[in-house]
Amino acid sequence: MSVSPLWWEGELEHETERPVVVLVFAILNLVFGGLGILGFLCGGIILAIVFAALSSAPAGTAFPHFPSGLVTLFAVIFIYSFIMAVLLVLSGIGLLNMKRWGRNTAIAYSIITIVYSIVATVINITYIGPTMQKWQSDLQEEIARDQQLKGQPPLRTCTNRVNRLCSTPRHRLSAPSSAWRTR
Repeated sequence: MSVSPLWWEGELEHETERPVVVLVFAILNLVFGGLGILGFLCGGIILAIVFAALSSAPAGTAFPHFPSGLVTLFAVIFIYSFIMAVLLVLSGIGLLNMKRWGRNTAIAYSIITIVYSIVATVINITYIGPTMQKWQSDLQEEIARDQQLKGQPPLRTCTNRVNRLCSTPRHRLSAPSSAWRTR
């Protein structure tokens, strides 16, 4: 029995053969939506652990205040991701049952995701990147000041070590071991 390509024009009253493409997209939506929900749950557990660790940390170096705009933005993104994962699972169920709302939900999901990708790229470039860079430099300055007060040498970052290694003349680098030369 063959199904018209316009199976979504109305709800099907009788059992028909599901097109393979619909089955594939239903399965993909269910799998990726389920992984999104699982990722949300794991992220929530990690956030709970981080907040518990930070709240019970001993007094010491005071971290620069994390920008409240970023905290709000990350919370909105976190909630948005969960809603979109649930929406993807629901569209997969609808597609699996060959319901019109399943198709409409899948189309809406794809349009929203495309728009979100464009908006997120602009926000990352114009706000998140510069704000995080400033916060990180403030954090590094605070750590360096704290170490100087304690009489410790300043912390060398990985970037400083790589730059120093790259600027070292080749003849000053240690020669490879004899075990390495025999290979």
